[in-house]
Parts: sequence; structure tokens; C-alpha cells
Amino acid sequence: MDNKSEKEIATPRKKRAYRGTVQAEVAELTRQRIIQAGLALFDEQWSDTITLEQIAEQAGVTVQTLLRHFGGRERLADAISQEAFRLSQQVLSEPVPGDSASIAAILMVYYDVSGKRIMRGLAQEQRYPHLHSIIDVARASHRAWIERAFAPFLTDLEAAARTRLLAQLFTLTGVFTWYMLRVECALSSAEATLALQEMLASLLTFQARDGDL
Repeated sequence: MDNKSEKEIATPRKKRAYRGTVQAEVAELTRQRIIQAGLALFDEQWSDTITLEQIAEQAGVTVQTLLRHFGGRERLADAISQEAFRLSQQVLSEPVPGDSASIAAILMVYYDVSGKRIMRGLAQEQRYPHLHSIIDVARASHRAWIERAFAPFLTDLEAAARTRLLAQLFTLTGVFTWYMLRVECALSSAEATLALQEMLASLLTFQARDGDL
């Protein structure tokens, strides 16, 4: 009798635990669907024109469900910004230090996927704190990537020369260079990669020859 009672007590607990796990998984899927809907709208519209109703409709949920997951517009906007950064970092491969050709190729793939979204974010960052915060994180991440990518050219430099070269590399490898090559000048991805490689090689050759200037 006691053993039977124990089984009868244990079984509902297992069911409740399973039910709780399923509910948590469903909640996370709903949360991700809302974030992806917001990200898709961000790629098409300016932030101040996107409404919670639009996001909810695109995600296939009610506004009440959206608010239950995120509490309000600010927390949702922050979650969308973080997801955009996470996705962009997945595309950015780790560089081969000192190899300008592979560095240029990695950056072109990265910006071809994420460049337009980054440009849209930069155009709005001064108006929206959540964008400014995540873009500052992205800037720091890109600077760290550059330091790894070009480590052989930076290691033995004096502080002032190192700071100057880092600033030049940060400028050349930034999204605006990609935009000028791919959008304004309408170069193909291969042509833009070669152009970036040549600019980087020219800078690094000059620095190696006249780095003490």
C-alpha cells in the first residue's frame, strides 16, 4: 500500500516537471519569434515607425503576449539589438593574423551579410540609447578583431605609431569602406575584396617602410 502510494505521488510530479519543461521551451520559441519579427521590421523600417502591433502581427502573437515576454518597448528593442549583434558575429570568421587577402575576404563576407543592417543602426544610434550601447560593444569587438588580425604588424610598434596604425586599419576595415566599394562604386564582391586587400597591403607596406615617420 505504501509503495503504491509512493508511485501515485511520484507520477504526477514527473508529469508536472515535463509539462514545465515543454512550457519553458514554447515560451522561448515565442520569445525568439518575436525578436526575429522585430529584426525583420528593423531591416525594412526606421525604429520610430515600428509599432508593437506590427511586431506582434508579424510574430503571430498578441500584443499582450509580447508585453508578457518583454515588459515593454525598451526591453524588446534591447533584445532585438543584442540578437542583431549575435547574428553578425556568427558570420565574422577568426582572421589569419597578418594575411591581408584572407582578412579582406572575411570582412567582405561579413559586410555583405550584415553591412546594410549595421549602416541602418549607425544612422539611428544617436536617437536610441539601446542602439548606441550595442554599437559601442560592436566597435570594441571590431577593434579587438583588428588587433588579432594585424597583430604581426602591431607588436613591435611604439605606442604612438601603434595607435595611428590601429586608427587607419579601423577606418579601412569599417562598414563605410564596404559601402563605398559595394554600393557607391558598384563593385562585385570579388572586386571589392581585391580592392580592400590592395588598400590594406599598401598601408602595411608603407608602415613597414616608413613607420618611424
